[in-house]
Amino acid sequence: TVRGVYFGNITDGCTMDLRKSRGTEASPLPVNSGDRLGRVSFRGNADTTAGGTFSNSAYMQCIAEETFSPTARGSRLEFRTTTAGTTSLVERMRIQTGSIVLNETGADYDFRVEGDTDQNLINVDASNDAVGIGISGAVTEKLEVNGNVLVANHAVITQTLRARDGVGSAQH
Repeated sequence: TVRGVYFGNITDGCTMDLRKSRGTEASPLPVNSGDRLGRVSFRGNADTTAGGTFSNSAYMQCIAEETFSPTARGSRLEFRTTTAGTTSLVERMRIQTGSIVLNETGADYDFRVEGDTDQNLINVDASNDAVGIGISGAVTEKLEVNGNVLVANHAVITQTLRARDGVGSAQH
């Protein structure tokens, strides 16, 4: 168990500080692009032998995206978990320079964003490569919307629009 307790009347709290350097302590060198700066692993025992066999179940890690310098320290965070019934870690999310990437491996993993009152505000159906807004269940079209849609700034729609129930169709 690692525990941090901080008492004081200031806003600071406990910090876990993971550090990485190349070279030696006496002659440190900057980290290179691709170096792992740190990782927090979550492991569980999977057998009954003495001492157990603790295997990764999930981890988050920070990877350098460039060789560090006084003016450049680009990095990314990766989050990996193990799907139920398997032992393989899969990257689920990556936060990197300029983007947040979900499902980098292109696996069949759905993604959902909830709103205050809508459990399916955004529903990404990976198996159908489709996105639903306000749609629960399978999404079969590239984009399906349940609710009013506002197209602003004189946008032009160049695809066929059709109602989900098949009634009505408009080509613009």
